[in-house]
Amino acid sequence: MTKSSIDSSLDNILVQLGDFGKYQIFVFSLVCIAVILHSAVHVGYVFTAMDLTYRCAIPDCDSETPEYETSWLTNAVPYNGHTPERCHMFEYVNNSTDANNQTCSSSNFNRNNTRRCSSFVYKSSEKSIVQEGISNQKICLIGPLIFIIYSPSFLLVSYFWIVPESIRWNLSKGRIEEAKQTLRIVAKVNGKELSENALEKLGFLESEDLQIEEAPFMNALKSSKLMLRLINCCFCWITCTFLFYGLTLNSVSLNAGNSYLDFILTALVEIPAYIFCNYILNFFGRRNSLSASYLLTGAACIGFIFVPSGKFGATAAFTILYVLTSEIFPTSMRHSFMGTCSTFGRLGSMIAPQTPLLAQLWTPLPLLSFALMSAIAGLLTMLFPETQNIKLPDTIEEAENISRLSLTIPVEQKTI
Repeated sequence: MTKSSIDSSLDNILVQLGDFGKYQIFVFSLVCIAVILHSAVHVGYVFTAMDLTYRCAIPDCDSETPEYETSWLTNAVPYNGHTPERCHMFEYVNNSTDANNQTCSSSNFNRNNTRRCSSFVYKSSEKSIVQEGISNQKICLIGPLIFIIYSPSFLLVSYFWIVPESIRWNLSKGRIEEAKQTLRIVAKVNGKELSENALEKLGFLESEDLQIEEAPFMNALKSSKLMLRLINCCFCWITCTFLFYGLTLNSVSLNAGNSYLDFILTALVEIPAYIFCNYILNFFGRRNSLSASYLLTGAACIGFIFVPSGKFGATAAFTILYVLTSEIFPTSMRHSFMGTCSTFGRLGSMIAPQTPLLAQLWTPLPLLSFALMSAIAGLLTMLFPETQNIKLPDTIEEAENISRLSLTIPVEQKTI
C-alpha cells in the first residue's frame, strides 16, 4: 500500500468519526483547563513582582495620611534625577517642625549623612506583596501564598494517562494497534459506526511496504530548508512572547490608574482577538495573517495605542504562530520542533519583565522596542510557506515541498 493511499484511509476514517463530536469536546476541554491553570503561573508575576513607587516615610513630617509628593521632600530625601530615593533619607539633626506652615525645613536634616528607612510612603494606594512583605510578621506568608496559586498545576500530571496520543504520530512511529484503539474509542464516544474494513486498511502499515523513518531529527538537521525555517520560527516565537508578556506587564507598569482594572481590560482584549483569528485564517491564510498581526502590533506601539490594539495584535500573532508552527514541520518531529521553538520563545518572556526599566532612560523606549521587533518579525514571516488547505506533512520531503504543494494540489483534494 502506498503512502498516499494510507493517508487517504486515515482521512476517510476521520470523516466517519465526525468533525467535532463529544470526544473532541472532551479533549478540547482538558486542553482549556491546562491553559487556565498555566495562565495563573504565567502572568501571576505581574502582581507578585509588581514594582511599586515609594519613598521613605519621614517621622514628624508626614501626616497620618501622607502624600508621596510634598513641597518639603527635597529637604528630607536624596534624589536620583527627578525621583526620590526609595530606601534612604537624610539624617535628622533636630525634630522640630515649623508650626506655621507644617513643613520640614532643610535645617532639620544633615544632608551629608543618610540612613536607611524603617517605613515607607507609597504613591499608589494599591496593595501588593511588596507592601505586606516588609512586615516581618507577614513575610513568611509570601511563599505559601505563591504556592497556593501554582499548586493546581500539579493536577496536569494526570494528563499523562488521560490525554490520548496523536493518531498520526502513532502511525508515523509504527504503533498501529495503539492508533486503532484510539480510533475505536473516538467512534464509541461520538456514537459513530466505524468500519472495521477501514481499520484493516491501516493494518497494511505493518507490512514491509511501510518504511519507518529512522532518526528523523538527525535527518531534519541535514535539510537546510527545514533548519532555516526552524531558525526563523524560533525568532518569531521570541518576538511573540516578548510582545505578549511585555505588553501585559507594561499595561500595569506604565499606565496610570488602577493596575488591576488595566490588567483586566488588557486580558479582555484577547477574546475578540481569538475570534478574529478564526475568520482571518480562512480568508487570508496563515502567513499573511501572522505578518499582519505583527505589523498591527508594531503600528499600535508606534502610535502609542497601547491598549487594546497592541495586545490585540500580539494575541492574534501568538494564536496564528501556534497553528503555523504545527503545520510547517513533518509529523515525526512536529512536537520536537514545536517544543524547540517554544523553548527559545521563553527568552522573550524572560526579557519582557525588564522592559519597564527602559522607560527610565526614555519613556517611549519600551513601546518603540516592541514596534521594532514586531516589524522585523512581520517581514520574516513572509519567508514561511503558506499552509492553508494543505495536508499536514508526514515526511521531511513533504515538509520541504509545502510551497510547491500549495500551487499544485487542487483545493478539493486538500485536507486541513
